[in-house]
Amino acid sequence: MSVWLYVGLGIGGGFILLTLIYFFILKRKKKEEHPVLLRAKELIVMLTQRTHTLNRRIQQLDTEVTELLIVKDKEDLSLTRLEIVLEDVPNKIESNKEEIRVSIADIEDLKEYEKEIKQIINQKEEIKWDELEKLLDLVKDKMKYRFT
Repeated sequence: MSVWLYVGLGIGGGFILLTLIYFFILKRKKKEEHPVLLRAKELIVMLTQRTHTLNRRIQQLDTEVTELLIVKDKEDLSLTRLEIVLEDVPNKIESNKEEIRVSIADIEDLKEYEKEIKQIINQKEEIKWDELEKLLDLVKDKMKYRFT
């Protein structure tokens, strides 16, 4: 009786071991993703990078505006790194403020595009690949002409 018990445990244990090895091999194997999905993920990364670039630009412009406001208040050009005439300071402040406003609007647009793409990708039902591809083309065209 004990021989059959050992044989049964050996076969059962071996079967479980083979099943676990097979499971981990399959788990390690990468799933192939749809090319449009890969493109969408790459575009999301591009949108994030562009957002970070615009944020750095806004910080730089904000620093310039702060310096120019101090120069305007103190009327001393030695307080800034910029080479500018005192009469041009108000115009430069306004142009920087306008550029900051435009950059903030661009960031909001980029975040909206990213949100739309993620929304289509994370749908519970089947992904509409043609709809996603049209959205990706639209976003890429807008990025090409607007965010250069």
